[in-house]
Amino acid sequence: MSTSRSAWSRTIAGLLAGQVLVIAGFIVFFVVEALRGEAAELSAVFTSVLIFALGAGGLAALARAWWAGQAWPRTPSLVWHALLVPIGWSLAQTRHGLIAAAVLVVAVVGLVGAYRAGADSQE
Repeated sequence: MSTSRSAWSRTIAGLLAGQVLVIAGFIVFFVVEALRGEAAELSAVFTSVLIFALGAGGLAALARAWWAGQAWPRTPSLVWHALLVPIGWSLAQTRHGLIAAAVLVVAVVGLVGAYRAGADSQE
């Protein structure tokens, strides 16, 4: 593994791991709200938690593969981070500036990191 590939692979792995932690925080929030009885629909909470857990699991698998220096997660990582761009843009349009900026920075760093790590692995 080249030094640049290692750096980009570990950067994208860390970025994805951070996203997993954020999603895990949302899972905890939803479960706590349900346990307090503040959730309007338990079925909606269950569905949200299940979808978040599946997404976090997928992102964790990508992070692990990048950390191991594998190149296969390039395309799913590019797609995931490309999907974050319109989310960040829509947040900016609704005047959630700090959250929008964070999402857009993660999206751009993720796109560049996944592209560079994958490109370096093909050399």
